[in-house]
Order: sequence, then C-alpha cells, then structure tokens
Amino acid sequence: TNLTLPQMGVVHGPPGTGKSTTMVALILQIFAKSKNQNQLPRILLTAPSNTAVDELLKKLKAVKKQLNNSQSQIPKFRMVRIGEEKKIHPDVKDYRLETLRDNEVNKRIKDKSIGDTLQEEIQRRQNAINRLGQELANATTDPPKSRILHKRIRDEELALGLAKRNQENDQTHHKEKERLRREVTDNILASADIVATTLNR
Repeated sequence: TNLTLPQMGVVHGPPGTGKSTTMVALILQIFAKSKNQNQLPRILLTAPSNTAVDELLKKLKAVKKQLNNSQSQIPKFRMVRIGEEKKIHPDVKDYRLETLRDNEVNKRIKDKSIGDTLQEEIQRRQNAINRLGQELANATTDPPKSRILHKRIRDEELALGLAKRNQENDQTHHKEKERLRREVTDNILASADIVATTLNR
C-alpha cells in the first residue's frame, strides 16, 4: 500500500498451485499502478533454474500478446532475457539480449543507418546531460531520486567523453559496428522494464 517503503512477500506452495501465475499477476498490478508515471518500475525477475525463469517469461509473453490486441489498464512493457542461448527455452529466445541486440544492429546496417554518427551521439549525450541536470535541480528534496540522477549523469558524461575520443580517431567499419553493438546493448538494458535471468546466469 505504501510504495515508498521496501516490502516483501512470500508465496509458498507445492508444484501446480499457482505460484508463477500469482507472480505474473503481481507484476501486472505493479505496472498497472504505474501507468500514469513517466517510467515503469524496473523489475529483476530471477529464479534458481532456467526452466523457472522461462516459465514466468512464457506467461508474461502471452499477456503481452493480449495487451497488443486490446485496450488495457496495463501499459505495454519490455522484457529482456539474459543467459546462454542453449539454456533458454525456444519460446522466449526472441527476448534474449543478444538476439534483440543483433536484430537491431542488423536493421540499422541494412537501412545504411549505422546508429548515430559520432557527432550526433555527442549532441545527444550533451542534451541528455542538460536534461538530467534540470531534473536534478528539481529533485533536491528527494535524496533517492537525486542519487539515481547523479549516476545517470555520470554514465552520460563517460559516454560523452568516449564519443569525443572516438571522434578524434579514424573509425573503421568494424570498430563502428562494435560501438553500435555496445550502444544498442546499453539501450536495450536501460529501456527494459523486466530483466530476467537465473541466479547464477
């Protein structure tokens, strides 16, 4: 009831009693309560085995399909699965980090639009720093949010510095593709509402 305080819940029961269904319903309720916020809360979905993680993802995938075909109080959400390809169930491999990354990289290359040029990236990073700085100025009375904003600003400043250094050097196609792969990976992880993995990956 009080979303500002850490909370814990325990669901216990033998196989087949609805633990996974309950967890999926809980995630959907969290998202539904956050519908009017600028950003959904990020959820780390983890379990001891790949089978358990993938079972939850399969249920969430079915829900996502229904959301795409109907008007719902639950906002659309993005998922990413981290783990070795051979250990991930075929039904959820589309959400694997490397699959999402390679699809996006290949799409950009096919469109002959290999990400932002370095100059465009420098401008984008600088704009992000300016925007985050304004948010930070308005969040002085919210220490947790201020810490998050400070971290995001540092991350953007590091990326900005890297882009400026890269701009000073001649970039081969291979280096540009690697840069794009890293950027796309970062973007996928940063924009994921649910990150799913086993406890030991």
